[in-house]
Amino acid sequence: MEMGLFQNQKLKLTMTPHLQQAISILQYSTVELFEYIQHLTLENPLIELDESFHSNLEALTKKTTKREPTTDFIRDHEPSLQERLVRQLAFLPIQEQERKTAEYIIYMLDEDGYFKDSINDTAVHLNQTVEEIETALSYVQQLEPKGIGATSLQECLLIQLEARENNEIARQIVEHHLEALATKNFKGIADALVCSIEEVTLAYQLIQTLHPRPGLLISKHHVPTYVIPDFIVKCQNNKISLTFNDQTLPEINLNHDYANLLQRSQADRHTQTYLQHKYKQYVWLTKSIYNRKNTLHHVMSTIVDKQMDFFLKGPNHMEALTLQDVAKICEVHESTVSRATRNKYVQTPYGLFELKHFFTSGVRSDSGSITSSHKIKTLIRQYIESENKRKPFSDQQLANLLKGKHINIARRTVAKYREEMNIPSSSIRKKFQVF
Repeated sequence: MEMGLFQNQKLKLTMTPHLQQAISILQYSTVELFEYIQHLTLENPLIELDESFHSNLEALTKKTTKREPTTDFIRDHEPSLQERLVRQLAFLPIQEQERKTAEYIIYMLDEDGYFKDSINDTAVHLNQTVEEIETALSYVQQLEPKGIGATSLQECLLIQLEARENNEIARQIVEHHLEALATKNFKGIADALVCSIEEVTLAYQLIQTLHPRPGLLISKHHVPTYVIPDFIVKCQNNKISLTFNDQTLPEINLNHDYANLLQRSQADRHTQTYLQHKYKQYVWLTKSIYNRKNTLHHVMSTIVDKQMDFFLKGPNHMEALTLQDVAKICEVHESTVSRATRNKYVQTPYGLFELKHFFTSGVRSDSGSITSSHKIKTLIRQYIESENKRKPFSDQQLANLLKGKHINIARRTVAKYREEMNIPSSSIRKKFQVF
């Protein structure tokens, strides 16, 4: 092997404060963005808000809520999931580049605390090796609450088990027998692991104490106390109109008194440097808000186009749609769509919905078409509501009924959907006629 010093060019991600803020602005709800703009106004003399905004906002709020306006829009600030994790990350003894990559991963986590992006795609996106991404991800997985940064439910539970106690049977169940555990097939698990049913039961009780969505332990406290729709969808004569609701955001102007001072040659160097920095901040803010609006509108327009039947016919006509589908149409990264739909809402003729509501997986039918899980759940609920209460449908019978609709899903999938809708099993639903 030849020894020596060689130059090697390699692009590295630089998580600058502006990049972090741009990510935050995209995923801010309307309330959070309003608060952020107010905060910048206090520290940047060049940023000036339209004076008529507050009176218009007050009138709008009174009209909407019939209560006092300001407290309905502003909540006490609590650190977000990402902010809490970044603060923890600062205490880990890791290299600067690893920290920046770990911060990037933190900002890509979904609200449940999972890292759903492909590690290979992330490596390509950041021009790093897969090993570097995996190392940074391992640092994120050291943070609290345990289970954060997992790429799957299985990994999430294993991380929590490793941190709590050394229970080999529980670890083996999570790693190899999760499906059997979901159906409480304790005997089958005991036979496979060559242990007693009592040991499996104790492991099950331990697994029950784990949290499958650790991000909610933090993010559930970081929601607006008052929801303002980002979009308004109206339907008339079988046509859909989409409106971006920016009435609750102030118009941002440049304070010309300070801007003129920036042009004066007699201003001292310190003042010039300070004002130049603040002017760049003003330009960056207006540009970021403009980009946020365009991205949100593009994403929402795609959702409306793909979920046309939902808006025209009602919530029971949801089509299968994924983040990846929208990202491909909008020509952006899947994580951008995820951030753009976080804590964003649309007012429809059928009520207020979070944008994430319109993303649902699907099952391919015999004809090749895809039926959304939302539609399947609706059918299951309809079958159960119309069943003979003395002889309720079993999960297998429900699967057979769905097969009659050319929807082929397994019994355990029916059970999963039923449990997600908080519908008890047939044995619990069974009602005996009293004579």
